Amino acid sequence: MNKEPTSTNKQNAAPVPLFRTINGSVKYLREKDPDSKITTYMIRDAVRSGELRSRKVGTKNILDVNEVIAYFGGVLRSEDSDDDRKMGEFW
Repeated sequence: MNKEPTSTNKQNAAPVPLFRTINGSVKYLREKDPDSKITTYMIRDAVRSGELRSRKVGTKNILDVNEVIAYFGGVLRSEDSDDDRKMGEFW
């Protein structure tokens, strides 16, 4: 009757979603990378164009910071193709 929690393979597990507002996403990125050039305008533009998924809650757009990192990692990497890092790898 005592069921132990099943272990999960952490290598294959999806990253935990980090839901933030657009401003909160920029703040999070700046904490991780103080020299980040990603702005609120860049994220807002990607949300408006449908390139980044978000959920409207009241007047705020809520999005996953992991998706922001993956999106801009891919966009910036495609412009600078001599980078050895994998797409979506931010730091």
